[in-house]
Amino acid sequence: MNHVRHVRRLLPVLVLLALVPVVLSGCSGKGKKPPPRPTIPQREADDIAQILATNLASDQGGWYATVKVLCESLAVTPASALTYGRPSMARATSVAGAYSFTKAGVTWNANVAYYRLDNTAYAVRDTAVDYLEAYWRGDGNYTDQNGITGTYGFHNSSTPPDTNSWGLTVFGLGSAADTLEFSGFGDDTCYALVHSSLNTDAPRLWYMGGAPPTGANFIDFTIKVPKNALLSAPYPVDATSYISWVIEADSMNGTLGASRTDVNHSILTEAEMRFTGVPPGFGLLTIEDIAGDAVYTYRYKVDLTTGAITRAN
Repeated sequence: MNHVRHVRRLLPVLVLLALVPVVLSGCSGKGKKPPPRPTIPQREADDIAQILATNLASDQGGWYATVKVLCESLAVTPASALTYGRPSMARATSVAGAYSFTKAGVTWNANVAYYRLDNTAYAVRDTAVDYLEAYWRGDGNYTDQNGITGTYGFHNSSTPPDTNSWGLTVFGLGSAADTLEFSGFGDDTCYALVHSSLNTDAPRLWYMGGAPPTGANFIDFTIKVPKNALLSAPYPVDATSYISWVIEADSMNGTLGASRTDVNHSILTEAEMRFTGVPPGFGLLTIEDIAGDAVYTYRYKVDLTTGAITRAN
């Protein structure tokens, strides 16, 4: 009887030991390969590039129009620091310097604060100012602009307490610097019908920003503009300047735009633009799934003023 009990106790252990090689073989890494990462066709990359370029283009009311407006303003010699002696509130959202302009159907609103080296903020720029902070918000409509018809919005992804929102810092306002550095981020969205400038396909409806509530088309950038070109050629020429996007592009069903949730398929991808300054006012846009380990790569030359694009692959 004692021998029987010992055998019964050992049976579960023996069964488990017999299963160990099977389990280990299943974890050996020699099983099924992961599915291939999805690619996107050239025509859809063309549409995405055309939307990004239009959202950027200053003549179309895109966000680079704000960079040009700031360049024009900062090209003017500021008043002496002796003129303004009282600091404003410490954050840009509380400063009284509010501005607005409309370009090609897109209206931009901003609150701007100017900071000295001791981080005191002023509503007016003077010779002691070292950098500025601005919160911008752009909203409007495209009407067959660069082949695109629809709505556009640029909103800061971390909204401050007021209604104007775009996180932007401009460094180098002091007289010792020879270059202005614009650094910012936000959600760059567009819901529009795209008539491709690069192929003869029928127009397609896109939502760049993703179906609510989770979608986003996040952008961040650092753009360096020489001070001696603020009026003549306010464009990046430094190789360290860049614009970067993390994109959810939803290809919609139909072309009527009845619902932003009527999605045919979604594309998750990345894009980056770099600059050489040759020719001035142009950037090289790269669209790929994972930088440095791409399944697909599409490149385009982009005019920052008009939004016109050409393939550069």
